[in-house]
Amino acid sequence: GGGDGGGSGRDLLFYFNGNLGGTSQFENYSFGVRQQLRREYGHLAARAQRFADGGASGGGGVPYGERVIVTDVKTPRYSEMLSRSTFCGVMPGWGWSGRFEDAVLHGCIPVLLQDGIHTPFETVLDWRSYAVRV
Repeated sequence: GGGDGGGSGRDLLFYFNGNLGGTSQFENYSFGVRQQLRREYGHLAARAQRFADGGASGGGGVPYGERVIVTDVKTPRYSEMLSRSTFCGVMPGWGWSGRFEDAVLHGCIPVLLQDGIHTPFETVLDWRSYAVRV
C-alpha cells in the first residue's frame, strides 16, 4: 500500500530538488522554468517536507500540496525521495545533469520541462513509453 492508491508505496506526487534560481545571479537560468516552479510550489516545501519526514497530514488523506516537493535544499535522502515519487522533474539548467536517469533508475516518471533535448538511449528506447514532456 502507499498513499497513491496503487499499492506502489509512492506517497509523493512530484519531486524536484535542485537550483531554483532564487537570486538575481540566476534570473535567466533555466529559461525561467525553475523560477516559475519555485513561485508556484516553493511555498509548500516546508509542509511537504514535514509530510515526507512522517509528520501528520491533518487527517482525511494527504493534501495535494503535501505531495508536491520543489526544493533547493540538499538532502541525503534524495534517492529515497525519488523512490517515493510518482513524477520527477527534469528541468533546463546550464548543462547536462543526471536527473532523467536518476528518475528512471528509481522508478519515477521523468517530467521533461524542456523542448529540443535528446533523452538517454532514445535511439533504442522510445522515451514516450516511460516519460512525459510538457
